[in-house]
Amino acid sequence: MKTDPFEISRGKPLQQKITNGTSPDNEAAQAPFLIELFQRLTDSAMPYCVLRNYETLLYSLGGSDLDILVAQENVEEALGILYAVARTSGGRCIMQLGNTFRCFCGHNGLSWWGVRIDIHPRLLNWLLFIVYGLAMR
Repeated sequence: MKTDPFEISRGKPLQQKITNGTSPDNEAAQAPFLIELFQRLTDSAMPYCVLRNYETLLYSLGGSDLDILVAQENVEEALGILYAVARTSGGRCIMQLGNTFRCFCGHNGLSWWGVRIDIHPRLLNWLLFIVYGLAMR
């Protein structure tokens, strides 16, 4: 029977800090998840676009989140792929905000990884979010 690392760590402080890609361990642990995610998105033939922070892909998010634009009619398919890849990478969704923002955390057998991925069905919504964030600074 496979041990669930989430159950082992429940109520105990994690030995390794789980961040959104800011530690070398997390960046290395993200790579298999990201490689499989983009392979499955490409295999699906669903049009998608990485909106920003693509410089370190496929192997790392470079300390940032991942913003992916898909057509409204493909949102459910994109989310299905995202959740399937998380499961096969030893992860699960640990936070969801609305229909767009999700955070995943997982353990690949060696180390913990964490990512925030935003699936945007409309470019205008993403641009408004960026402008609002800048205005609040």
